[in-house]
Amino acid sequence: MSSLTISRLRSAFGAIAFVLGLAVSTAVTQGGEVSYALRIESGRVPENMRLIRVTQGDVVKLQWSADRPSIVHLHGYDILKQVTPEAVTELIFTARATGRFPVNLHGSAAEAAGRRRPMDSASAMTFRCRSRSMSPAPALRSS
Repeated sequence: MSSLTISRLRSAFGAIAFVLGLAVSTAVTQGGEVSYALRIESGRVPENMRLIRVTQGDVVKLQWSADRPSIVHLHGYDILKQVTPEAVTELIFTARATGRFPVNLHGSAAEAAGRRRPMDSASAMTFRCRSRSMSPAPALRSS
């Protein structure tokens, strides 16, 4: 083969590798959808619902219900949402920031504005978003 042919093959191979690299990086940054149904009763969330785990890039849907008016505050994302007893309140967002973030339950708008403490520190919740690059790769299926 001539050096011109080898040079063209290298260029073509480099272009293909670049396109494949873009496709892989796009697939890695896109997440799935994760849903949690969460119930607030007497200002508390049951112990088995106090840790919300997601992966960066996931579309997160938190479905809140409550026995009295409350405000949910997800720190780190600065999301505040009013929850009323009459309906399920959905909080939908894409998990972009990684780390552990507190989720506070407030009983009134004054509490959410920082004038009073959350309803019950014993019901502290944590939102944990793990980096997609740190997540284990999905298992490949053999045919």
